[in-house]
Amino acid sequence: MKPETKPAGAPEAKPEAKPEAPKAALKELKPGLLAVDLAKFLNSDGFTSDDDRKDSDFDQYKQSFPAENMPKAGLLEPKDVGAAFDFPSTEKGKKNNVACAGQTIPLEGKAKALHILATATDSDQKERLTITYADGTVQADLNVTDWCKDAQFGEKIGVESAHRIAVDSGGKGEYSKEDKKCRIWAITIPLDANRELKSIKLPFCSLIHIFAITIAR
Repeated sequence: MKPETKPAGAPEAKPEAKPEAPKAALKELKPGLLAVDLAKFLNSDGFTSDDDRKDSDFDQYKQSFPAENMPKAGLLEPKDVGAAFDFPSTEKGKKNNVACAGQTIPLEGKAKALHILATATDSDQKERLTITYADGTVQADLNVTDWCKDAQFGEKIGVESAHRIAVDSGGKGEYSKEDKKCRIWAITIPLDANRELKSIKLPFCSLIHIFAITIAR
């Protein structure tokens, strides 16, 4: 049996190209601190303004942080945290945080720590995220205190509001200012600075809300 021959002039068959891995989108905030661009992952609205207190899907009652008490969008350096964040916009109608649902966020380079600006709704949440390096994966605890409680896991205060926008108890679906301090926490997760980062995978827990992520070189 003769071996198959290629007709003259036929193009060379090329192996299918592998799809490119998603690239990390990073922005320098300060020397050694890079903000991770979360724009395409934002899926929840945690802020409302006085002119529309129902513009939120933050917790099961659509309660929220008051936009008027929040920092301006952009560089945020919480006191005594030792990190900086790219705080999201509080503009009406815009998504501003990531409700965790197993999203994989690409990263790159080497880093010594991951700084996460996050809070939890409907009680404290204890989960794990997956950190993928070029040579393997590891699990890390992501324990987040409820937004209207004192820190339970050693977090530091990233953002604090003197009150929250809460549903009234009268059952009419009205919202008003409730005299209760609420917080977005600054959480630090150590990384192996000798290994090349590839991504992090968030837990499947929509009660954890991430507002910003920074990697420290």
